[in-house]
Amino acid sequence: MTRPTTGLILIVTLALILVTVAMAADTLTVTARQAVIRAGPDSKQRILATVPQGTTLALLERRQGWYKVLLDDGQEGWVAQSATQVQEGRGFTGVPGGAAAAPGRTALVIGNAAYSEDIGSLKNPGNDATDMAATLRQLGFTVTLVQDANHQRMAEAVEAFSLQLGPGSVGVFYYAGHGAQVGGRNYLIPLGARITAEAVVPYQAVAAEEVLARMDSAGQGKSLNVMILDACRNAPFMRGWRSPLRGLAPMQATGGSLIAYATSPGAVSHDGSGRNGTYTRHLLRFMTEPNLPVELMFKQVRLAVEQETNGQQIPWELSSLRENFAFNPGAGGTVSPPAVSPPAVVVPQRPAQPGTSGWHAGGSKRVSTASSDAQNAAQ
Repeated sequence: MTRPTTGLILIVTLALILVTVAMAADTLTVTARQAVIRAGPDSKQRILATVPQGTTLALLERRQGWYKVLLDDGQEGWVAQSATQVQEGRGFTGVPGGAAAAPGRTALVIGNAAYSEDIGSLKNPGNDATDMAATLRQLGFTVTLVQDANHQRMAEAVEAFSLQLGPGSVGVFYYAGHGAQVGGRNYLIPLGARITAEAVVPYQAVAAEEVLARMDSAGQGKSLNVMILDACRNAPFMRGWRSPLRGLAPMQATGGSLIAYATSPGAVSHDGSGRNGTYTRHLLRFMTEPNLPVELMFKQVRLAVEQETNGQQIPWELSSLRENFAFNPGAGGTVSPPAVSPPAVVVPQRPAQPGTSGWHAGGSKRVSTASSDAQNAAQ
């Protein structure tokens, strides 16, 4: 057999293989504004290419959090699952355990627990983040779950998350772990942080205000963003500070956003005795209620947490939402009445911190002011 004939046979055979693969395999479409293709399934791997939103790629393999894809130049690379959406073909079956992601619903969930001794380890944030990610997936969100992350990993996750958002999108950022306020700003503490003094916190931690700003900028002021911070825990690293402020500081809710705190300013949240922290446990319970507007959902969470802790923990929210939103927009559902009774305990008023009276930041709508608000809501 001559060489030209042999070469022709090889070409035809290769073409048939490619056609077969194309017919059998799934494809995926980049849903983020752009997606980074890396040499391996890890954010530290070498970048092979950057592809824009709408690009369609052949899906070769799935691994936790990553897809292996075939590029136009024949290279094989890996892309984060959170930046794409799969169109199922005959080669793979769908991802089990949850509803298909709804268009424009994206979440970043971070849980930091395994801190060093000087920072103070926590028992619940790992479970809280895992359960929150699972619940959001069931509610149709495309979710990125990050656990026990250092500063670089948190920053990379926020960057990738912001690239997935855009006008008309719904973004949810959930954080469980240590947090601290310094100079009126809130900081989320990563693993590996070396906090020797209050002054180094801005350089060792991730500013919650910056995360919210990235979300708002990505949506160009036309998105709906929810930030949930379960980060008001006792922090051993603050004991040596000259004038430590407990809990988190109020943040301005930019237009179209809602910020939820596990407890009120200057207070500390309860870890709880079970798998989840007190706040997140009730949050997971109520966010699956069909057609329950998000403001009413958080109000029910507040009532439940306040009752369970005998008024020692009162969740707060700041909202400037422009439209209605429900985590579970179930067909045919109705708005549920408050599922818990108002607490019988009389809660003494804590003196407000300077500049935090009423938690009314700028033009934000004040959602929670005191226990009387919870009682009025239940009537």
